[in-house]
Amino acid sequence: MTALPELALGEEWYAVQTRHCCEHMATDHLRRLGIEALLAVHEEVHTWSDRRKLVLVPMFPGYVFVHIHLREARLAVLRTPGVRKFVTFNGSVASIEPAQIDAVRLLMERKIPCSIGPCVPVGTRIRIEGGVLDGIEGTLSQSSRQMLVITIEPLQRSITIDARGYKVVPV
Repeated sequence: MTALPELALGEEWYAVQTRHCCEHMATDHLRRLGIEALLAVHEEVHTWSDRRKLVLVPMFPGYVFVHIHLREARLAVLRTPGVRKFVTFNGSVASIEPAQIDAVRLLMERKIPCSIGPCVPVGTRIRIEGGVLDGIEGTLSQSSRQMLVITIEPLQRSITIDARGYKVVPV
């Protein structure tokens, strides 16, 4: 087991990896323990032979975010059914910036269409001003379309939003 960093004393956001298809179960158990847990979901249309249905699917399959004092709640989180481990970086549990969690929450609340993909190379940092996405910051991807990429670095995953029609300013 790796040593915990001395700076991880405050309440911060962390990502925990879950067992396959156990995100909902782990989130429910964590919440019952009084732990603030966020399962980032978005709507997708799934098609079967006899019907089409709008379903909520995890934005980051296999991951749930928890807001905890690491030293106080680490074992409780790890003992939760469905949880495998904390996401680490260079041997230490990796915290996630609150602004990144806020951006994910905003996308969920406003049901902004997005696509999920791997982490993209760092480009120009931008912020959207005005409209329903006001204040969201991310990276402008270098494609022919103006796309805003919000990256959750410890997971090496990104959310991509079409930023056309919004006022985009460099940060």
